[in-house]
Amino acid sequence: MSSIELPQLNVWLIEKHPDSRQHLKKRLSQMGVRQVTEIRCADDFIKRLASAEANAHLVLFAFHPGDALPGTDLLRYVIRSKLLATWCQVAFITDQPDVVLADLPFRILPTPILKKNVADSALLALLRQTAVMINKVKPLLENCQEEQCALPVARVESVATETLPDPLKDVILTLQIMSLIRHNRAEQAKPLATQLVSEQRRFDLLLNLMYLLGDNQGLILLQQQLQHADLLPRKRILYQMRLLQQRQELKMMLTLFESLEESQRTPHEMNLKAVLLFVTGGYSAAERYLSKKQKDKQDTYAANMALIWRMTLLLLHSLDHPGDHQFNARMTQLSRQLDWNNGTINFKRFSGLLRLAQMAHANKQVVAESLNKLQQHQHTFDLFQCLLLTYIAKVAQHPSASLWLFNADYHLSRMQISPERLSAGIIHYQLFRFIFPTPDTQSAVYNQWGHKYVELDLHYRALSMFYKAWRCSPNVARYPLNLLHSMQSLQLNQFWDCDVSELQQIIPTLSLNEDEKLSLKKMSV
Repeated sequence: MSSIELPQLNVWLIEKHPDSRQHLKKRLSQMGVRQVTEIRCADDFIKRLASAEANAHLVLFAFHPGDALPGTDLLRYVIRSKLLATWCQVAFITDQPDVVLADLPFRILPTPILKKNVADSALLALLRQTAVMINKVKPLLENCQEEQCALPVARVESVATETLPDPLKDVILTLQIMSLIRHNRAEQAKPLATQLVSEQRRFDLLLNLMYLLGDNQGLILLQQQLQHADLLPRKRILYQMRLLQQRQELKMMLTLFESLEESQRTPHEMNLKAVLLFVTGGYSAAERYLSKKQKDKQDTYAANMALIWRMTLLLLHSLDHPGDHQFNARMTQLSRQLDWNNGTINFKRFSGLLRLAQMAHANKQVVAESLNKLQQHQHTFDLFQCLLLTYIAKVAQHPSASLWLFNADYHLSRMQISPERLSAGIIHYQLFRFIFPTPDTQSAVYNQWGHKYVELDLHYRALSMFYKAWRCSPNVARYPLNLLHSMQSLQLNQFWDCDVSELQQIIPTLSLNEDEKLSLKKMSV
């Protein structure tokens, strides 16, 4: 591939105000950029990305690009839909840099955030960085369709990072870390993560590594480092909340969350608070909070999002109150308030599923037939769709509930720490406990999921499932046996509160059948 020089860059501008677009286009042209495409709204951007001529090297977002869709959610949408090339540089020009930074989705490439009325020197530096990034990274990422890609380790290990500029160094280190994790070598990725220049990315990846490895000591050390890190306060709080979620200390999560300034919370952070209110204080507390937020929001997109979450929590509430005669009336009332013309690209994926969820209580047969058809396309649904389908299958008494819940867990395992991930993780846990209420059923399902992850060659996630199965039923021999085998295959002596020597002492005291005795003997050897 021939090198790209600054004049050859193809830059797309997404900004709803024509004067702002034309002014920025003029400045870019004066800096030598020959191809600048003006895009007036989110819908136009989506159509261009889906076309055969999608060849942008740099996309410049405004925070409010049009169609009532925030730029961060538009970026989240095109990542989820696999419309945006992983090697394409994205940047924001905004008068709300902290709000954008707090709500950025994860990308392999860094996402620069420039303050509005950006200086020529900063804009020129971004263009030069983009050219360098394209030339070095595009050959590596050209065949990667998603941000959580894993290249062959040898391909990225051979790239020396010592002399690279900082943004590019972080990209190469991120690729090396992701490849080592995907090839079950997470322990080797830890020293690489400490070399990341971006403090936020360093904490993101180090925390993920500690959770994969079940490293309590590493988490304690990171928690101490967080107190002195130069991060946005909301990011520091988010990382601490993830630590609390690991221990299911949800009331402490809510207390910590309240330290965030209410007026500065993003829609996703407000939804997280509603979920925490739901599980700690009940449906009424969460409904009152979201209802007030919806009325306070002049932004129709944020109001729509609040409505979607009000419906979600009403559905969860109905699981514990199946005879609630007002359920259908409330669902209908909320759905009529939704303005599908605002942010429709982000919300329309729920419209059919929400109707199906409402039907599930009274028309189980019709819903079951729909679920049979949807199963044929199960891998096309995202995390929140899978959670909604889990609810539908449970209410309709359809056997696919565990399948959808597993697919949701798979999506969760691939997400970086964010308010969305925390909210979805809490809902996933609530659904899991409702569908599988006893330790026996929970351990059996966790064990089954562990074997599924082994088949997918995702051995760290499999280890987590085998650990949960053992915690639910520690005296059933096959669960500690699977856990021991998983820890040994990953060369781990410790995983959370469990160590290999402890398992080796406990397992012989349990009731073992002949196959289990043979399996233990092989592992001992």
